[in-house]
Amino acid sequence: MLTIFIMFGLGLVHGLVPDEHTWPITIPYALGQENPKKAVLSTIIFTGALTLVWSILTTIVSIVGNIFLSEKYNPYVFIFAGLTMVGVAIFVFLPRISSVMCKRADDEYYSKSLMHRFITRIGCKHEHGDLGFSEVKMAPPYKAIWIHGLVAAFGTGFLLVIVYTTALTFPVYLGFLPGMLFGLGTMVSLSFIGFVVRKGAELGVKDENHLQKRARTLGYIGLYLLLSLGIFMIILGILAMFGIEIHLDIL
Repeated sequence: MLTIFIMFGLGLVHGLVPDEHTWPITIPYALGQENPKKAVLSTIIFTGALTLVWSILTTIVSIVGNIFLSEKYNPYVFIFAGLTMVGVAIFVFLPRISSVMCKRADDEYYSKSLMHRFITRIGCKHEHGDLGFSEVKMAPPYKAIWIHGLVAAFGTGFLLVIVYTTALTFPVYLGFLPGMLFGLGTMVSLSFIGFVVRKGAELGVKDENHLQKRARTLGYIGLYLLLSLGIFMIILGILAMFGIEIHLDIL
């Protein structure tokens, strides 16, 4: 019973520590949401994917032994997670860019340019006409956040080594518990952080119009952070493949 509380407590601590599973990743997603409640939802989706994978991995560990202690797979996890983040940012940005270019369709240069034809074909048109600049959603899609969480869960670190090692002491039918409790603890602390950050970003807003403008600004900030972190993760993965390792986690 004590081990169960320890795993959950480690998860709470893990959510406060910067690494490829925690707030450096979830805050950009939270900032891109329309309101604090959706910021929490985006965090739950990401950490829910982590929890699912960790539960499966600790179950496997309880059956076949600890095969996930090695960090040799981290470079590939970093690269795939980074590519996912960059892909999400581009996916959200394209319709936004498209709406701006459609506004400039009367400009002969833009209307005839290859980039304009390509980008408007991707996401500019709507069944009821062109999307307005302020109508394009800035929030990253939940499916992409979920996929990112599934990929990121395969990265390892000191706290996860403890979780996998603990799973060795559990019977097979309870092997999922260390991963699940660690994930739930991470979910709780990251959801709190996401809510506080997103709610704090609304301070000083006086009316609904200003609130919408603030939400769009936060959406841009979140996407730029997501894009930057994605590129950073890819660089980390490439460096690690050549033996140059930079650890994000401090525990």
